[in-house]
Amino acid sequence: MAKETGVIEEVVGEKAMIRVMKSGACSSCSEKGSCHMRLGGEKPIIIDVDNHLGAKPGDFVELAIPTRSLLKLSFTVYFVPVLAFVLAAVIGGEYGHLAHLSPDAASILFGGSVLVVSFLVLKRLDRSIRKKGQYYPRMTRIVPGETCERADS
Repeated sequence: MAKETGVIEEVVGEKAMIRVMKSGACSSCSEKGSCHMRLGGEKPIIIDVDNHLGAKPGDFVELAIPTRSLLKLSFTVYFVPVLAFVLAAVIGGEYGHLAHLSPDAASILFGGSVLVVSFLVLKRLDRSIRKKGQYYPRMTRIVPGETCERADS
């Protein structure tokens, strides 16, 4: 399980808005500055999680996501579009003459088109994954003895 610590910013109904802190894993990562999650960057991320533990604003909580889920998502989001692009560019270069295109133009056109389609498929997949909720972090425990006073309180 990949674990992070965050602080409850706000509770809305059965959801808790959690500000995720920088982690030790992120501090050693070479991509921390460009990571879309910005866990190791300057801006913390606010995520909403089911508040089944009854945490209150200011409570520190531990969040976990199964490592297998995290690896599956990473593979799908990063590797699949690149692989699709490369394969499509190679195929376009080989068969571009059928469309009366130069190999370079066919590679760019076919590779770019398949890349755009793969991103659209990922966007649609993201919507269906959000409905299932199986890849969302879960609040595992309230960290005892730690609270944080919010700046706007």
